[in-house]
Amino acid sequence: MRKNKSVFVNKLVFSYSIVIIVMVCIFFISFCYYIYQTSQEISYLNNQELADKTMKQVESFLDDMDYVAYLVMTNSTLLNTYSQLQQNKDYENYFDKDIVLNIDVGSILTSINGHKNSIWRISVYNQYGDFISSGALPDKNKVKDILRNSNVSYDMIELMNSTDKYIVLPPQADKWSNMYSSQYITIKCPLMNIYSEEVYGIVEVQEDIKKLIEKIEFSDIQKINLEITDQNGNQVFNNIIDNMSRKEMNSVTKESAKYGWSVTLFQKRTDIISLYKNLIVMIFLGCVCFTLLAIRVVFIIARKLSKPLITLKDTVSRINIQNIYPTDTPHYNIDEVKELNIAFSAMLNRLVESIALEKKANLMALQSQMNPHFLYNTLAVISAVGSEAGNDKVVKLCDSLTSILRYTSYYEETSVTLRKEIENAVCYLDLMKGRYESNLTYYIEADENVMDIKVPKLIVQPLVENCFKHGFANIEPPYIIKISAGIEDEKWYIKIADNGSGFTSADKEKVDKKINEYWDKINKNMLDLETEGIGLISTIIRLKLNTGKDIDYSIENNIPTGSIITIRGKLYD
Repeated sequence: MRKNKSVFVNKLVFSYSIVIIVMVCIFFISFCYYIYQTSQEISYLNNQELADKTMKQVESFLDDMDYVAYLVMTNSTLLNTYSQLQQNKDYENYFDKDIVLNIDVGSILTSINGHKNSIWRISVYNQYGDFISSGALPDKNKVKDILRNSNVSYDMIELMNSTDKYIVLPPQADKWSNMYSSQYITIKCPLMNIYSEEVYGIVEVQEDIKKLIEKIEFSDIQKINLEITDQNGNQVFNNIIDNMSRKEMNSVTKESAKYGWSVTLFQKRTDIISLYKNLIVMIFLGCVCFTLLAIRVVFIIARKLSKPLITLKDTVSRINIQNIYPTDTPHYNIDEVKELNIAFSAMLNRLVESIALEKKANLMALQSQMNPHFLYNTLAVISAVGSEAGNDKVVKLCDSLTSILRYTSYYEETSVTLRKEIENAVCYLDLMKGRYESNLTYYIEADENVMDIKVPKLIVQPLVENCFKHGFANIEPPYIIKISAGIEDEKWYIKIADNGSGFTSADKEKVDKKINEYWDKINKNMLDLETEGIGLISTIIRLKLNTGKDIDYSIENNIPTGSIITIRGKLYD
């Protein structure tokens, strides 16, 4: 028994545990998905803000270079000097010849650049090789070769025709010297008279890329990869050291409206979600603890819920035919279990009543039993005596009574055809004919289509007997009985009509009331049912038991006197 109990509880706990685990898994997966989506959105917003900030730093860096270039290109001394140098077309650097002019112009560039040389180098040159600079020293020989072999005039025209009047070049090695190993960003603009739009030379401002890197606050963008590209898509800077595909990273791009440069921030998705690693671990541990606690609670509840059911099962297993009475079971607060106990007790009570009814019926059958052979032998003797005396009436009566006794004493057959019922009723009427002789007349009208319909045994003869017991009790003969059977409105019917005293309205109501009372509480009323007056009521009750609700009856007055009792049933019955 202990094993059965544990199996029941274990199955109950296992089923609910599966449900709890599935629900917790769905919650945890949903939570992780929510954290992932939220982290991606937050990361995108943060990186967008950081990209704006980084772009402002880049633009500030380029603005400083552009401002210095603007000061140089608008300096009147430089304009006048290079305007006059347009007349010197010997392709030699005039500043190497005129030391005083070299010092004066160099001082102007130095003053524009500042005493701390905030700009790495400022250079001014024209198409005739006149070159001067401030800041990092150039290689004169290399300068001379570059200016002699390059098309400076074309660059001057291109700068003059450009919309912004300047060109920003991506980081590249210093073209004026081989002494420096870094990369330098360059802004080139024309040295021109803004009124006459005459171009006298080119102003070139160079700045070390390291200064731009220092300017960007990398402390704010840890674990974020930065890429800077110019207006032509050329790479200016990047610190992407991871070999992951860019498709596996989240990216945010900010473009400068003024310079056309772009700043793109890349961040690995795993780095984004790792920020929430501790939170996810805590939620996971919380889900595990909740699941274990919930399973423990389910086990306790399952054991509590199953206890009354197991107790009820033990009670059922102890009940047998010798001990069928219900034992006392504990009262529980669970309504369903309480109702189950009540229903089980009611079922046992009905079973007790049914057994008592069966016992009573058996006792009544034993008490009323007679030896059929003794009766048959006695009737055979009487029939033989009547035959020897030449009294055929006695012989016929004995034969009819013998048929009735054989029909009623054969207990193995409970359902018979309507043909046999009518034949048994005819035997009874023959007996009554022997008594009343010419004062009794009976008629049989039966449709052959209904003669093989199965009906409970002894439903016609009791109704015929009622005619003599009640219908003809207080009237004088002649007596007339008519039995008819047939099909009407897709139902079979049996009618027993007589010319007796009939039924009053009160009698009909009494019969209907008794039938309803017996049917509502069939077990109890069958125990209390008396044999007196049982004919009509017993017949209707047995028909209802046999066919359920598919049977109906009616009691009508016959014209001019008497009654008609009709029983109807569905054809498939």
